[in-house]
Parts: sequence; C-alpha cells; structure tokens
Amino acid sequence: MNNLSLKILFPMYCTGSGVSYTCLSLAGAMQKAGADIDLFMCAADRELGRNYLHTAVPGCLKAAVYRIFPSQKAIRRFTEMLFLQEALPGDIVYLWPGVSIAAYRKLKDIGCTIVVERINCHRKTARRVLDEAYRKCGLPAGHGITDAAIADETEKLQLADFIFSPSPIVAASLREAGINEKKIINTSYGWDPQRHTPRGHINSGGITVLFVGRLCLRKGVHLLLEAWKQAGIRGRLVLAGFLEPELKNLCADSLGPGNVVLPGFVRDVAGLYAEADIFAFPSLEEGGPQVTYEAMACGLPVIVSPMGAGAAARDGQDGYVIEPYDSAGWIAALQKLSADAALRAQMGNTARSRAQEFVWENVGRLRLAALVREINGSRA
Repeated sequence: MNNLSLKILFPMYCTGSGVSYTCLSLAGAMQKAGADIDLFMCAADRELGRNYLHTAVPGCLKAAVYRIFPSQKAIRRFTEMLFLQEALPGDIVYLWPGVSIAAYRKLKDIGCTIVVERINCHRKTARRVLDEAYRKCGLPAGHGITDAAIADETEKLQLADFIFSPSPIVAASLREAGINEKKIINTSYGWDPQRHTPRGHINSGGITVLFVGRLCLRKGVHLLLEAWKQAGIRGRLVLAGFLEPELKNLCADSLGPGNVVLPGFVRDVAGLYAEADIFAFPSLEEGGPQVTYEAMACGLPVIVSPMGAGAAARDGQDGYVIEPYDSAGWIAALQKLSADAALRAQMGNTARSRAQEFVWENVGRLRLAALVREINGSRA
C-alpha cells in the first residue's frame, strides 16, 4: 500500500480556526503527500471550500438550519448518519473529537479501520491534573469531567486501531489509561508559513512577554501572573485570549496593574508575536499547542511547561521547559531572558530553525507515511 484513502469525520462547524483549522491543515497536507482525502463536516464558512470537503448542511441552508437547531447536537448526528452511509467494509476512517460512541461501534461492525485524533490528554489524566489545580486554588473542581465521560473516551480508544498522539505527554496519558501502546502513532501539530511569516521585531519599550490562548486555570495563567509579579521585570505581560470569569475572579489583583495587558481575542496573532520578546505558556493540561509552534517559528524564545512544549520545544535550546508549579524556576527564567538580549536572540534563532521541521506540509507527510507503515504492518 503506497497511497491511502482516508474518510475523515469532523462532526462540528468549521470556522477555519482552532481545532477545525488543525483538521483542515492536516487533511490538506496529507492530500498533498498523496492521500485520497474525503473530509466530512457539519458545515463550513464559504471561503473554506476545498475539493475534498463535504458538508452535511449546504451553504445556502446553513443560517436557517443553525437557527432551528442551535444546540448543534442534531446536526452532528445528521452528519454522522451521512458519513456512516458512505462507510464501506475495509475503509480507513479518521475520526475527530465529538463522534459518538454509537458511530464508533457501527464503524467497527462494518469492518472499517478506525484512526483517531487525540488532540488533548486522556480525560483520566486531565481530571487528575485539573483536580489538583482547583484544589491548590481553593476552588471546587469546575472542569466537568465525569466518570461517564472517561469511560466513553476509553471505549472509543479501545475500539480504535490507531491513535495519532500530538505530543509525548499525550502518549503518556494514553498509556496511563491502559490504552495499548502499539496503537499510538507519535506525531505533532504544526504551523503555516503563509499565516505566520516572521516579521521584523517591533520595539515596544521594555520587555514584552506574550501568552496566547484561553485565559483559564487549565492553561496555568494564574501561575504565570504570580511569576510575573514576583520577577519584577520592567516591561509588560500580554495575555491574549478570552478571559474566563473563573480566572478573572481568582486573579483580580494581578490583572489590575498597568504592566498586564489584556487585548482579548486577537485574530492577527502574528502581529502579537512581532511585538513580543518572549513567549510564555505554562499550561497544566494540553495536547500539542499550536501557539508554541507559531511563536517558535516567529523567532521567539519560549518558556513553557512540559504540556505547553508540544513535540517541539527543547529545554535549554529553544528556551526553557519548566514544570508549571516550579515558581522559582519560572521567575528565574523570566528574569534571565529579560536581562540578556544576546541569549534571547540565540534561543529565538534556534527556535525558528527548529520550527521549520513542523510546517504543516512536513507534519502531514510524516503522519501519512507513519499511518501507511502501521497499516501495512498490521496486514502483513
């Protein structure tokens, strides 16, 4: 088997950002690498049309249908139904989060080879990590991960033949949950040079440390705020993303000072990278954060947690990889990089070079080759 036909199910609306951006990027890269791709989605923005993209809801009916079914659950199940009608024995189906356990069972009964995208850690690991985070903050657990959700996820992964893991941390969480290691295909996420071409650095006066992502406990933003306050750096901490009410209440005092900037959700993230000197991402629970790949591609030294490093960032080379609760380590790293322009330039250049390995085209080609290798091996 040299070429592969993949039927992909992404049972959500495609906006071209977030997880849908990742799915589109990987589908396009694998098609370019020689795979025959059919990607099924609920609906998509008009400008996202691709020759391999099929939507359950036609563009002309999209607004009306989503008005009638605002919860989207019915639309997702309708999309699954259409996908199941297309599935044939022997097909290789590639499932993204949101697919029901009923669809998994049906595809298994049909005789399909099931490939799963595991975008974050297994929920068993996620719950353990987040329970600890809420406990340390003196808050009741607000993650909503139930025993039933963990059991559902575990059954899906047991039904899968192969699982794409975007980072070593995710792979470890799968093993912790008892998933057969032989199913796991180690890979990464990536970045698009057309979207994140490095710009000349914009000097904003003083040091700019940048975080991009949802501002919540899960991302460790409260830990970054405390380290920033203790580090006493002349400059500003930019926290770009939607601010969760939970974090706003917990960190009200730390969010007030003028050296902490909250621009909210920013579409032109490349502009933020151009204004920054350091990228910081202390995530407690993650999969393969694309912002880390993008920051490195833009030549920023990074200070990240092991979760936030993805498959790319290397401690002492592209920046520093530090456990999120190592407050002294975070303070020291912030101070060291802030005080040493030559070190920032050196680590930023190393990060930029490292990031070239993770452009989507390379990631898609390597994923496809690994999947072909595993399928051929299983059929030998």
